[in-house]
Parts: sequence; C-alpha cells; structure tokens
Amino acid sequence: MHGERIYFSDQNLSSNHNSVEGTNTHIEHLFKNFLHNFTRENTRVYHKRLESQIRNRKHVLPIEITHLNAFDEQLYEKLSYNPLEILKVMEGALKSYLKERKNEYSYSRDEEWQVVLRSDDNPIKIRDIKSSMVSRMFVVSGIIISSTKPYIKASKLKIQCKNCLTMKTIELAPGQFPYVPSFCEGQAGHNQKCPKDSYMAMPDS
Repeated sequence: MHGERIYFSDQNLSSNHNSVEGTNTHIEHLFKNFLHNFTRENTRVYHKRLESQIRNRKHVLPIEITHLNAFDEQLYEKLSYNPLEILKVMEGALKSYLKERKNEYSYSRDEEWQVVLRSDDNPIKIRDIKSSMVSRMFVVSGIIISSTKPYIKASKLKIQCKNCLTMKTIELAPGQFPYVPSFCEGQAGHNQKCPKDSYMAMPDS
C-alpha cells in the first residue's frame, strides 16, 4: 500500500464499552468500529461498500485483510488464529450494525450476510505448511487443475411441526450436515404429543 494514507477514528459506536477484552462481544464491538470508522483518502470505505452491496442486493461484504490489520492488530490476530469462529462473530456483528444504523442504510432488510476475506499477503509454499498451522488463516499459491460445482450448505435451518405448528430454528456449525429432530418439543408437558417425524423444513422467507 505504498503512497496511500489510511485514517481511522474511534467514535464510540457502541454503548457496550464494558465487554471483556478478547471475548466475542469485544470482537463484535471492534468489528463494528472498523466498519464505521475505517477511512482511506477521506472516504469511509466500508460505509460506501455496504451501500453499494445493499443497492445491488448482494449480501456479501468483501473485507481487505490489510485494512483489518491497519485498523486493529488484535482483531487481525484473533481472525488469523481462529478464522471460523471469528468470521461467524463478524457476520453477526455486521447484521447487528445494519440494524443499529437503519437511517444510513434505508434499503437494508433483515437479511443474512456473508463476510468474504481478501488478502495480498505473501503466499507460503505448500511443503512449508506445518501441523501447528491447522485451522489458522494463511495464503498459499497454486494452480487449479480441476473444479466441481459448489455445494451449498446451510448455516441455519428453520423447521415447523405439521401438527402443532411450532417453529424452531437450528444453528449449524460450518460443514455440519443439516438434521431434523424426530420429536416435536411444542407439546412438552401436555398429555397429547405430536407424532414422530412431524417437523418439516421451511423455505427462505
């Protein structure tokens, strides 16, 4: 980033200043500040990027790794050492941030968002990958010799009982295969119980 100037300021975006440092709540606070305050050449980079994505109905926000590192080294390190968990926290923080600032993002709705990371870090050689680097974030270079059609996996599953109409939302970990409970919990404590396998998956609303 030679020749570029990066500016940012802490405007106390969230009222939650008592969060314990290093916790997910603290990481969420840092990421909201990053989204709101990161500025380059007098432009709020991610404010402008969010506006564009919302206008085009693309619920994916590309984040530059170098921007994160320049803004807050702790946030960058947390992401580097635990990318799966911190990415999930960042996506939740993004959704919460848009709710808090409805006046700035008038076209935003209650959609699910995905955070995509982009990096220009120097790649390491595949033969230099060590066991200590498993589950951490790093860059490798290579040539794609084959590809298959992407397989979409759910991160959240909403189900409803066909008998009592009880709704339930199941959070799925990354890579976890979706499952539907065999028994409904809606009639718990009542004499009458719903039949087995009464849940059905609901379509996106």
